[in-house]
Amino acid sequence: MEVKGMTKRVKVFVLVSVVVALLAAGSAAAVMAQEPAPPSEPGIKGLPVRVAEILGVSPEELVNAFQQVQQGVREEIRPGEVQARIMARVAELLGVSPENLLNALQQAQQEGRVRLPVRVAEILGRSLEELVNAFQQAQREVTEGIRPPEIQARVLAGVAGILGISLETLVGAFQQAGPEMKAEALGKFLEKAVEKGLIEEGEAIEIEDWWQNRPEAVDRVLPFVRKARISQAIRAWRIRGGGIVWGWPGSGN
Repeated sequence: MEVKGMTKRVKVFVLVSVVVALLAAGSAAAVMAQEPAPPSEPGIKGLPVRVAEILGVSPEELVNAFQQVQQGVREEIRPGEVQARIMARVAELLGVSPENLLNALQQAQQEGRVRLPVRVAEILGRSLEELVNAFQQAQREVTEGIRPPEIQARVLAGVAGILGISLETLVGAFQQAGPEMKAEALGKFLEKAVEKGLIEEGEAIEIEDWWQNRPEAVDRVLPFVRKARISQAIRAWRIRGGGIVWGWPGSGN
């Protein structure tokens, strides 16, 4: 059955496109809710603006708070500093000086031995098991608190402290802003689809109703749908020698 010259397959494609478009907006909100990283000036927009409105602060205050906290965290977890701390802890666990440990590593590298850890252990007068255990323990101790989820929690807590609000209030603002932005993105997308004659106004209302009452499983499946469509588009682009490819996959349009 056709409506305004549109086939059922194209209608389905429009619906899928709507959902995938919502995913694009929603996934950005989800990422920021987990690890907020507001854009720097100029032009603050999107999620930070809505979150700032909910919190009753300016977008600039929110962005500056995130930048301040993130800068401090970045300085603390720079790779060079983390590596130096691990080496110092390994030396302490083995009962040698950091200089002796570094010299053993350099000597073993210069000798070009295939099994570098074995030679380092020999130079230090320790067993291979002692050396490996020391490195594993040092890595656990030094990296504790700087894994991604822990960093996210520290950033959020730091921002909440700067803004003078509770952590729960800040997290709640992000959780509230995400669905609101999804709904706004859906409305705009459907409005354009109706204007272009891709769907009727009644169908747009049906889609909105479905989205508001969608099964929870949809949000878990959509990321894989989006990844699959992106991969498919890339393959089509390569097969056709580059250029933009429009239309339903496999249709040739």
